[in-house]
Amino acid sequence: MKLTRRSILRGAGGVALGLPFLESTARGQTAPLRLLVFVHGQGTVLSRWKPTQVGAPFELPMLLQPLAAHQPKLNVWSGIHNDVRKMMGGNGHNAPGRSLMSANVFSNPANEGSASAGPSMDQVLASRIQGPTPFRTIDLRIGGGVGEYQMFFAARDVPVSGESDPKAAFTRLTRDLPAAGAPAPPSPAARLRANRPAVLDAVNESYRRVIAGAGIEDRLRLQQHAARVEELQKSLATKPSAPQPSMGCRRVDPMLPVTYKPYDGAQENLGSRAQLQNAVLALSCDLARVVTIQYTNYHGPTFDWLGLGLTGNWHARVHMHGGDNPEGMARAFQWYSQEFAYLLGQLDSVSEGSGTLLDNTLVLWLSEFGDGGAHDTRNLPVVLAGGLGGKLKTGRHLAFANRSHNDLFTTILNLFGGTDTSFGHPAPELNKGPLPIT
Repeated sequence: MKLTRRSILRGAGGVALGLPFLESTARGQTAPLRLLVFVHGQGTVLSRWKPTQVGAPFELPMLLQPLAAHQPKLNVWSGIHNDVRKMMGGNGHNAPGRSLMSANVFSNPANEGSASAGPSMDQVLASRIQGPTPFRTIDLRIGGGVGEYQMFFAARDVPVSGESDPKAAFTRLTRDLPAAGAPAPPSPAARLRANRPAVLDAVNESYRRVIAGAGIEDRLRLQQHAARVEELQKSLATKPSAPQPSMGCRRVDPMLPVTYKPYDGAQENLGSRAQLQNAVLALSCDLARVVTIQYTNYHGPTFDWLGLGLTGNWHARVHMHGGDNPEGMARAFQWYSQEFAYLLGQLDSVSEGSGTLLDNTLVLWLSEFGDGGAHDTRNLPVVLAGGLGGKLKTGRHLAFANRSHNDLFTTILNLFGGTDTSFGHPAPELNKGPLPIT
């Protein structure tokens, strides 16, 4: 079997599975560069998020301490504002939501529920770096529908939908897509479950031919990749048990309760880890070069799994800056940092070229507010991870003086090889050019 930089294994039932980047097939090539966007709602507690030291080294404050193991591969950028929001009407959530990733205003100024007037940064970048991938972008959601927080747009008035069910996302990522107009094939996940094998059993013959011709380093990568896919498939498989009510309950992790409701705010921890695994699978298989992850439930997560006693309405608690439990609220915000750390650990465990998948990816983490209690879109919490193939110096806290997130996105586009001088809304006061990050 001839090896290419990205091979596809095909086996019984037409199941197809992408392979990771292989060193022996990349002579004179480099691993592809990717963008992964990680967004959560309601901002942060700025006094416990922003580092006090500038440059390197710097001490991680309480809300970022879960990232300690990854600090050498981090950038914390402060002083970045969403000033587009000041040009918009709308309520305190839909305007920040529409403008966060597009850095643009409503497409219809008279309609505060309208879409964005331009594409989001991730979609612009996807059009430039897509490559020979099955998907242009992969968009994962945690917590149900986006509501007021439609953040991703393919173009003016064209919102990007996302998948909130991690099992449905896994099935979509691992199935062999039919030709245009052809009937959809049976679900690969259903075929796999019917025979009870691991995912790679269905492509075992092709897999053996590939690994037999691989070098020592590539063989290790293939074995690690096989173990990763098998682990993910098993974690999403339904555990044999007594019949369950027809409620869409799905087991996500064998170490957690069998029943799972994708849109239950008390169970977001279950869907979160499964979707993060889906994101890593998508990037490691080169199914897309751009992946977005959005925690959509800004109103009702209860964080029950943390045991913080956060009763009542989360949205209202944020407005009260914690109310009777400010420490509990801060620790709830820290949970997003823990999930981000888990994601980075998974990316960093995938060997690729001379580094890891994280080393060749730019992971952007941000929220629509700095201070969610005040609906303040200034001082957005911006964290970047990964070195983008050596294009970005890491391990630093950079404090900017009142720069726009238009300039943030211009900077990111240029890190991927662009020559952009602006992004989003064209107002000169919003577009001063790339941020000084050298």
